[in-house]
Amino acid sequence: MVRKRSIAGENILHIACLYGHYDMVKHILTLYPDMLYELGKYYWSTSHYAAQGGNVRIMELLGQYKLPKKDKLIQKCQRTSYRVSVRAREHVAISARCHAISG
Repeated sequence: MVRKRSIAGENILHIACLYGHYDMVKHILTLYPDMLYELGKYYWSTSHYAAQGGNVRIMELLGQYKLPKKDKLIQKCQRTSYRVSVRAREHVAISARCHAISG
């Protein structure tokens, strides 16, 4: 059941990363560390899903896991999606401040 995928090709780890379920991500990686290397539809990594949700804390957790050297593409994707996630989080914080100031 854990290895099933959604219609869009995501596994349970991808979905937990997307929706910011930190404890669940940590638990899944403890039990199924190889899921970190599975790609979803459109070749998205777990980092892409975390970045899409703006989940910097999960991005930092994913960054603690070592990737095999052969997976240079996934490493590059993780770095890129981490930067996108940080920028998205900064944008949300700035937007909230501007909204608070403008009343």
